[in-house]
Amino acid sequence: MLPEVTGLGAQCFGHEDAGIKLATVARDILGTSGRAMLEALVQGTRDPAVLAELARGRMRAKLPALRQALVGHFRPHHAFLTTQILAHLDHLEMAVATLSARIEAVLAPFADAVHSVCLDRRRSQPPRHRLSRARPPFDVQRTGS
Repeated sequence: MLPEVTGLGAQCFGHEDAGIKLATVARDILGTSGRAMLEALVQGTRDPAVLAELARGRMRAKLPALRQALVGHFRPHHAFLTTQILAHLDHLEMAVATLSARIEAVLAPFADAVHSVCLDRRRSQPPRHRLSRARPPFDVQRTGS
């Protein structure tokens, strides 16, 4: 999941005018539970109790609040917009995965140097998100590929 999009609110999905207030209960509307509910809405499920039952893990403790938050007027244009946004986010996640794999492949010959620059002293491995901010202690020449 892209960290920048996990904080998306209902306004990004057009749910504000639909009365759906999933973001007021779910910390991450694109997490497992939120995504399942959004996809069920897109597929035509409108019953708040049925939608709330899609909650997993810690979200199950919030079932009464979820039932209330999922009452609304989700119309076909909301489903269309939600479908488009979810498809775009899926595309962005694939692009990030592709770029991350390429970066790892290019930096593989310098793994020891990158590791020493990026090492988080609290863990035995460098966190992935810090690799992009790290400056290697050497010049990386462009390969043209």
